[in-house]
Amino acid sequence: MRFEVRSTFTRYDQGVPIGVEVNHSGYNESRKANCNGSYQVSVEEFDRLTVEELQEKAREHIITEARTMIFEVRSTLTRYDQGQAVGVEVNYVGYNENRKANCNGGIQVTVDEFNDLSIEQLQEKAREHIIEEASKTEEVPEKPEAE
Repeated sequence: MRFEVRSTFTRYDQGVPIGVEVNHSGYNESRKANCNGSYQVSVEEFDRLTVEELQEKAREHIITEARTMIFEVRSTLTRYDQGQAVGVEVNYVGYNENRKANCNGGIQVTVDEFNDLSIEQLQEKAREHIIEEASKTEEVPEKPEAE
């Protein structure tokens, strides 16, 4: 999953910076897993971290939060081939209670798997999907040089 820092928000108290909130987003190559969130760092930590290190902290933030997020199945899409059900896409959302992290995505399951699993088990598969995808790093393609 590729993570990007979208913005930073610095808090001040009587003109002195007291903390930084880092807002981030992440997505996998297929766009079947997306995450957004924010985390806090001290001013000192923010000053010494590179953007790449802030992005890695975003990855860690989503992985940590996903372990306790509330996941919900929002929709299912059954695919057919010649009148036979051949697969099910399960679309989900995940969020934490303070809304400092949220995810959405889709997972593919077989028809038998879909029929055998409870909604709770599908929601757990969604959690596993986000953790697995967030754990993967994606190479950022080089931008072509202007001619």
